[in-house]
Amino acid sequence: MVHNYIMADVQTTDVIGERGLGAYMLKFSITVAIPNQYPGDPAGMLIDNLRANVWVQSANRGRLLLGPGEFEQPLIIRRLNHATSQPSLLRVMLSDRQLLALEEFRGNGGLVFEIELIGLAHAPNGTHCATDNVRVEVNLSDWVKVLQSLGVADSFVVGVEAPLDAPPQMANAVEYLKKARRALAAGEYEQTVSFCRQSLDSLRSTSPTLKELSESVRNGKSNGFSKSQRAAALYNAVRNYTHLGHHLDDAGQPALFSRRDAVMVLTTTASLAGMVAELESMQADVET
Repeated sequence: MVHNYIMADVQTTDVIGERGLGAYMLKFSITVAIPNQYPGDPAGMLIDNLRANVWVQSANRGRLLLGPGEFEQPLIIRRLNHATSQPSLLRVMLSDRQLLALEEFRGNGGLVFEIELIGLAHAPNGTHCATDNVRVEVNLSDWVKVLQSLGVADSFVVGVEAPLDAPPQMANAVEYLKKARRALAAGEYEQTVSFCRQSLDSLRSTSPTLKELSESVRNGKSNGFSKSQRAAALYNAVRNYTHLGHHLDDAGQPALFSRRDAVMVLTTTASLAGMVAELESMQADVET
């Protein structure tokens, strides 16, 4: 709106996905319906320099910023003597991490987006900021189609966070996890596994509970193990797997690990660290 004159009615008709190199794109199909200019209306009114912010909404978590939106072609809203309609695509770039966060945010339902349009409105008596908001609801079946177009519908998208609220004695274990994550991002897969081994060793040295569980499952019968003991058995197995990432083999050569190997070790180690943090927290509650 420019000085109480309605410049356009903005609607979204579709959301599609497109995969790029190491990134994903959401494209919102937008239609701008522009009414005609009436005799006596001020001449020269227009809105340009349009950009957008895209938000995602949830009843439980409120409104969170997804990212800036960019129109694939310059869009100028100008009233003419006859009504016009301008189709356009608004593109939002997403990283792997953002797509993961969006999936966790979505849960088991659809999504509600809010597009905040911002532009410069020009009128004979000056220029000012013009804004408008458009709400876009995407149901579950349509979102599945978007995931298919992004190439992730048949992928396992999960997130494992480092236990940042872990007890103080686990600080070194968490720090090794962070180093492992940075090594993975840098493509240093052997170093990733090595840092994970150091994190696992640190966990055992600072958690009496884990040490006791780890020892209890070495010669026991697995069908009688508790859930915590089974997790400890997994800890022993992962620690054994990472041995060659921290030491040389019998021929004096380091073992080579692929990205898949490194991801498997890192996600499992992070999950085990979270489990140990919970065990230590529960033990502290019992003692108090």
